[in-house]
Amino acid sequence: MNNVGRGTKGFTLIELMIAMAVSGIVMAGIYAAYEMQVKSQITNQALVDMQQEMRAAMLILEQDLRMAGYDPTENAGAEILEIRANSVAFSMDAAGGNTDGIDNDNDGVVDEADEASFPDGDLDDGNEVIRYVHATDADGTPYLGRSMAGGAVSPVAYNIDALNFVFLDEDGNPTGDRTRIRAVAVTMVGRSGEDVPVLFFKQEDNTVYRNQQGDVILEAPNDNFRRMMLSTVVKCRNL
Repeated sequence: MNNVGRGTKGFTLIELMIAMAVSGIVMAGIYAAYEMQVKSQITNQALVDMQQEMRAAMLILEQDLRMAGYDPTENAGAEILEIRANSVAFSMDAAGGNTDGIDNDNDGVVDEADEASFPDGDLDDGNEVIRYVHATDADGTPYLGRSMAGGAVSPVAYNIDALNFVFLDEDGNPTGDRTRIRAVAVTMVGRSGEDVPVLFFKQEDNTVYRNQQGDVILEAPNDNFRRMMLSTVVKCRNL
């Protein structure tokens, strides 16, 4: 009886150990699959956030650049003011006038301060001289900055590793003559906000980033940030 009892107990223990081993393998597989899904979700969300911020920043920059030189009265002298590889400044006569003698908002009162404004022949209004620049904040984070009327630079988008402008003449050739500029090629390289956080797919970035003319604007970072590059040509219809 004792032998039988010991055999039965031994057999049950072996079964238990096998069951535990099988369960461990199954649980490890489940965890690996879960971890993969979480990594994928976190990585994709970081990439989506980066793409949305960069596209929004590029849209704002494009809209402003298209207005460069806007001077319908031909009295304001709106023009391109500064051209550099990583900055541009320009002026436009887009506001200031609101004494057209018309009740623009149909409230019975003519020429109120809140009515639609229009060009007034000068560049004295706060939003008529704009500058874009690649800058770095106190923490060392690079960003796309925008300033108006010579004021402080405000961030438009953070984690912008490179900003590049190439100024083109009417034939599409690069030019350093501000009076001959008809379009601006803009290239921007942005990165994800975090460098390999927990549960994030690691991927070394050894890409050399170039603008549309083939010039290097960012050497291979050789780090684990995720990056994307946007490039466009903005036609300055008022130049």
